[in-house]
Amino acid sequence: MNEQHAPAPNEPSMGANIILVIITDLMFQSRVQEQARAQGYNVVVAESTDAAYSAIATRPSIVVLDLHADGIDWRGAVALAKERRVPVLAFGRHTEAQLLRSAREAGCDRVVPRSTFVEELPQLILELAVLSQRDGAQAKQPVEAAADPPSGDAPPEREPGP
Repeated sequence: MNEQHAPAPNEPSMGANIILVIITDLMFQSRVQEQARAQGYNVVVAESTDAAYSAIATRPSIVVLDLHADGIDWRGAVALAKERRVPVLAFGRHTEAQLLRSAREAGCDRVVPRSTFVEELPQLILELAVLSQRDGAQAKQPVEAAADPPSGDAPPEREPGP
């Protein structure tokens, strides 16, 4: 079966062709799994903040994030994904414009309302796959996983840039 759960922190990198799904709603999980598999991706599901951080550290091709996922520190997950140069597709309720704006500001590559997510998921995956390939080519050197995953609402600490 193609579905996996987040690996332990010391497992080797999963690499390409993995979509990390940070969604606790089973209906949306199954939609992403179906579309991802149709496009040749394997799916890893993370239903907790720790599982999400561990899976992001392995550099999946794409992260798909429900901004309403119960118990997930989505801001920390987005910050870690950006450190690892992993594109993030986030979705949320259209009635929560401020939340969608916050996700864009946090660094999500695409943020869409749920209706757009459902209607355009295959195209959104393709769009982020292009970003993943571009960013992956720029990130040939391995990024060491943080010794301690970030906790709470604070995003992971970042190294100063050049």
